[in-house]
Amino acid sequence: MGKSLIGKKSNKSKRFPYIEVEGIQNQYLDAALLQCLDNESLVFTLRNEFKILKKAGILPAELKLNKFNQEELVRLVSPHLLENYNFYNYLVQKWDDIQIKTLKTFIKTDLSSFSLEQWDEEIRSLIQDKDIPVFAAVNLLRFYNNGELKELIQLIMRDFTVQFYYETGVQLNGYGVDWDKVDEKKVENVVESGELNLSEDIERKPEENLRLASSLIDLVANQITELGQYGEYKTLYQQEQEKTEKLTKEKENLSQEIKTKESQHQAFLKDNRTLSKNVDTLTTKLDQTKKELGKLGLSLGEVRKEKEELEKIKDNLERKVNILENEQNSIGEKIKEELKREYDLKILHMKDEYEKRLNILERELDNKEREQVEKNSEENSVEVERIIKELENVKNDLSVVEQERNELAEKVKAFNNSGENSKDNILGFSEDDIEDFVEFDNKPTRN
Repeated sequence: MGKSLIGKKSNKSKRFPYIEVEGIQNQYLDAALLQCLDNESLVFTLRNEFKILKKAGILPAELKLNKFNQEELVRLVSPHLLENYNFYNYLVQKWDDIQIKTLKTFIKTDLSSFSLEQWDEEIRSLIQDKDIPVFAAVNLLRFYNNGELKELIQLIMRDFTVQFYYETGVQLNGYGVDWDKVDEKKVENVVESGELNLSEDIERKPEENLRLASSLIDLVANQITELGQYGEYKTLYQQEQEKTEKLTKEKENLSQEIKTKESQHQAFLKDNRTLSKNVDTLTTKLDQTKKELGKLGLSLGEVRKEKEELEKIKDNLERKVNILENEQNSIGEKIKEELKREYDLKILHMKDEYEKRLNILERELDNKEREQVEKNSEENSVEVERIIKELENVKNDLSVVEQERNELAEKVKAFNNSGENSKDNILGFSEDDIEDFVEFDNKPTRN
């Protein structure tokens, strides 16, 4: 959808206040302001003022097809000009340029010394001399020095009401004007001046031309009736009758063309309604898509938060695992050292005990040998064998203890290398297993 260029320009331009006049409707004042643009410029500037067009009941497609002439546009738009201040400000800027040139061209005296009465006389003189139109006089009095002369507008509009209507097509109510008579007078002026040209105006304002033609036909018919009473005007009567027939035919042709254009207009309206409906449907879908995207964005944000929390939990668990692994390694080393020290002490103690026992047995053997030197050789020999056998058993027990110590050392070493142990049993064996494996009563286990 197009965007108005007026708003962009107004940001860098002078901003004029909206000037109201007591006792005069704003739409009459704004009609005069709109009249400062020609029809082509007015259509061009209105094409993107969608809010104003909607209030005025004008479709953009109708504007592009030039369905309305300038008078109709002024009459429809003037009540809604303030729907867009930027558009109003743009028009005032255009008028400000015209006003400067007007004052320089038509008023040569020093304006600063003018009283209200002098201004009133000067403006009336310019209107009566047809130097400026009434709408221009209204704009000048409204915007000169930000409304310094605005109290004169009501008098000008009162005295030039009909002329303002001819210029703008806007009827000023409240001044006691019989607008039906004004329209009849307008038709008479057209007939007398010979300015009626329906073929040129049909594309621009068919409804107004039809109304004008009807009034014209009625007026001519009345004139013909009056002329028919006098034989000396017979020829003129026939000429007027031919004109009447011609106008009647033109009226019929005009009515047919209007019906054709009305059918085209209805077709355009139907197409426009279809397109508007499609636009509304697409707009609804777009809004739904935006809402869904918003929901997905919220969900994505929540997922990201959950992901960040999970990553934090993961990092914490990894740190705990590292700490546990370090503690496990440290505990394993401590247990290994403690077991090694304990079993070294135990084995050393057992060796001392066995060595003492061995010494005792050896001494007993020596004593027995000395005491039994003279005894029966057969008895001595049995006792010696018993002592020797017991000595061998002690040596064997010592070897078994040393072998068990080595196996235990190998298990501790294997545990440190594996790195995979349960939380409840970090060493891979319980205290009961150690008790089963080693008897703490200092008695070695035989295989």
